[in-house]
Amino acid sequence: MSNKQVVLVVGVGNWGNRLVERFKFIADVIACDLDVKKVEAVQKYGILGSLDARNLEGGIRYVDAVVIATPPSTHYELAKLALSAGKHTLVEKPLTLDFTQATELYELARNKGVTLMTDDTFMYTDFVRDYRSQEVRAMQALWTGYRTPDPSIPEEGILWTLGPHPASLMLHFMQQFPVAISGQLYANYANILYRFPGGAEANIVLSWVTPIRRRSIYLNGTLTDFDSIKQEPDPLTRMCAKFIERCSAAYFLDRQALDVVDLLQITKMKLTSLQK
Repeated sequence: MSNKQVVLVVGVGNWGNRLVERFKFIADVIACDLDVKKVEAVQKYGILGSLDARNLEGGIRYVDAVVIATPPSTHYELAKLALSAGKHTLVEKPLTLDFTQATELYELARNKGVTLMTDDTFMYTDFVRDYRSQEVRAMQALWTGYRTPDPSIPEEGILWTLGPHPASLMLHFMQQFPVAISGQLYANYANILYRFPGGAEANIVLSWVTPIRRRSIYLNGTLTDFDSIKQEPDPLTRMCAKFIERCSAAYFLDRQALDVVDLLQITKMKLTSLQK
C-alpha cells in the first residue's frame, strides 16, 4: 500500500488538470468534477481514482487533503466542507470573494489544526525566492490576458480573476498595507495606484483586451517577465510539493491569502465609489 498522501482535486478543468499532473508524482490523486469528460481526461496521469461530484461530502472523509480548483464563487462552500471534515485544504486564488468568509475559513482551519493555503504560484519563482530584501519604493505589475467578448468574462470580474497574484506579490514586497487607493476599474481593464506609508507607490494594471498574455513586474528598476522564466522544478510543482510538506508537518495558515481578499474587496469598493 502507498504511503503517499491521498489528495482529492475538486475541479479538473484547465488549471485543475495541471494540478493533477503535478500532484501525481508526490501523492495519490483522486479527481472530482461535475463534467465527467474532464475526469476522464486526467485518467491518463495514472490517478488513484475518481469521485462522483454528487458524493463529494461523503467522499472527503476518505482523503488526507483537498485541492479546490473551481470557480471563485464556489471556493467558500467547498473549502468550508473540506475544513469542517478536518482536511488540509489548498484553494486556487482567491481564497474567497468576501473577507468575512475568508476569515471564517482561516479560523476554522486554526481550530481544526489543519493547513489552509492558496495556490500562490508566483511566490515560488526563483525571482521571488532569491530577491534580496530591501526597501521597495516603486513597483509596477502588468497582468494581461485575452478573452473573447462577453459573456465569457468571468462574473466575478477582472479584479478577482487577474488581480490576486499581482496583489499578493505587492503585499509581499511592500511588507505593509496601502493607505490610499485610486484608479479606474472596468469590466475588461483596471489601472490601480496604491500608496504606502513613507511615499512608496505600486501600480497594478490588469487587462483582458490584449492579444497576448503577459505577467510581469517592475521592481526597483528591474523588469521581470514571469512568462519567460524557465526553472526546474517549475513554480507550480514547487507549490504542490510545499503543500504536501505542510500537510505532513505542523499545520500552516496562509495569512497572506486573507490579506489579498481584504485588499481586493477594499479596492473594488473604493474604485466603484470613485466612478459613481
